[in-house]
Amino acid sequence: MFVPAARSRRPRTVRGSAGRVGSAAAVRLRALRPGRASTHALLGAVHFFQGRMDLAREEIQRSLQSSPGDLGGRIWLLIQGRFLGDTEEAVKGARELIASEPLFWAPRAALAETLREQGKTAEAVRECEKVLEQDPQNVTALRTLTRAYIDAGKLAEARQILAQMRTQDLKNFRVRMVTAQLYAAE
Repeated sequence: MFVPAARSRRPRTVRGSAGRVGSAAAVRLRALRPGRASTHALLGAVHFFQGRMDLAREEIQRSLQSSPGDLGGRIWLLIQGRFLGDTEEAVKGARELIASEPLFWAPRAALAETLREQGKTAEAVRECEKVLEQDPQNVTALRTLTRAYIDAGKLAEARQILAQMRTQDLKNFRVRMVTAQLYAAE
């Protein structure tokens, strides 16, 4: 009986017009909007999640150079720092971005997640609550708040936060992971 070979989940790699190698999606994105800061920030994110940190840093730096005021590159720099373990720099960068853009929710959410990972649960909860004041259905803040309550052992509060989420948000992979963590803690 014929059994097809398993397909690799690794993205197909192609050579772009500039001679750089990248995933097919990255090359298409670069072709659609070359030189835009948001394009470089998104490419940085793609490379980051592919584990290609050198290319991620390069694209994020291009984003910051092409448009220093664009928030996309600055946010990915925070996220990258957090994932690579440079939490102090991530906290500092998030606080600076919050000071310059107080109504932009993403740095507060990144700060809350970093503080939660550092064990500063009360501070993380405060940052999540600030995001939720602006947008009570912000799935990132609700998920981070749920996880902070789990970390603090406040399982009833965590369950209440999950109950506030919209049905479509409960299908989100990261929300499902936090839900499983709550079940495991109960």
